[in-house]
Amino acid sequence: MAKKSTEAFNPDMPIQTEGEMVTLTIKSGIPFQVYEALAKSPSHFSVLLVHEWWGLNDHMKATADQFALLGYNAIVVDLYGGQVTDNPDEAGILMKAVKPDEAQSKLEAALEYLAAKSQKTAMMGWCFGGGWALKASLARPDLVDATVIYYGELISDPDKLKHLRGPLLGIFAKRDGWITPKWVDTFKTALEKAGVRYEIYSYDADHAFANPSNKHFDKEAYKDAWSKTLEFLKDNLRGNQRIR
Repeated sequence: MAKKSTEAFNPDMPIQTEGEMVTLTIKSGIPFQVYEALAKSPSHFSVLLVHEWWGLNDHMKATADQFALLGYNAIVVDLYGGQVTDNPDEAGILMKAVKPDEAQSKLEAALEYLAAKSQKTAMMGWCFGGGWALKASLARPDLVDATVIYYGELISDPDKLKHLRGPLLGIFAKRDGWITPKWVDTFKTALEKAGVRYEIYSYDADHAFANPSNKHFDKEAYKDAWSKTLEFLKDNLRGNQRIR
């Protein structure tokens, strides 16, 4: 079981983005953007983040900045082509407009970009992004050493999950009406059948409880989940080295 980290994300901190937008291209030549926040000192460890259905907003940029301060190279892939919203109806439209093949190509190109900088890389996503983080880890297990899913869409086929190379951390909510506890239990069973190492934590909270701007934000659950996330990354990317 993961230990508690003392380096908890502070949800009350002012949002300050210190990285920059970088343009990458998929193999077909289509350009796309990522937000990149590099560790202050040279680092061989990276985290590829996938945004929620709101798009690549300031909260996601601030999260990448936090990882950079903790010694990781972090990038957030923009799957919405620069569009951001705080309206649920608009978010649903943007999410449905994503072309799966193109989104997968963007994530793989971003993983290849990080592979040139890093010895180890983790995939991590929330909600819409959590599902894509899992898909990317399955598509390119050669480039992903660990996967973190926050209440994202799950895959329950052991034959597919067995392709995961690294361990998986799942963060879920017991009152989630979309990624339900029953679905999480099915996912756990599938992971066991597939022989995947995993850690699953479910909180007495609602979907999207880990986003400070969400109406269902649960500060205590958020801090605990964040500390478990950092410990998981220490153990599985850095061999439990002390974060700089």
